[in-house]
Amino acid sequence: MYAIEFQTRIEEGVIQIPLQYRDKLKQVVRVIILSNAQEKTVNLIDQLLESPLKVEGFQPLSREVFSQ
Repeated sequence: MYAIEFQTRIEEGVIQIPLQYRDKLKQVVRVIILSNAQEKTVNLIDQLLESPLKVEGFQPLSREVFSQ
């Protein structure tokens, strides 16, 4: 297996191979993309605090229930 590394921009879904590598990459290749852009992770607690679930008949717990 032959590995090369270079940086480029993706334009309209196309990755340009630098000229110096094109003659070595004429067959099927495996592409691994590493991006510096961070993915936005979904925090379930934050999501529920912003949009709580509405459950019919729900009553929040109170301290009186536990002090008996």
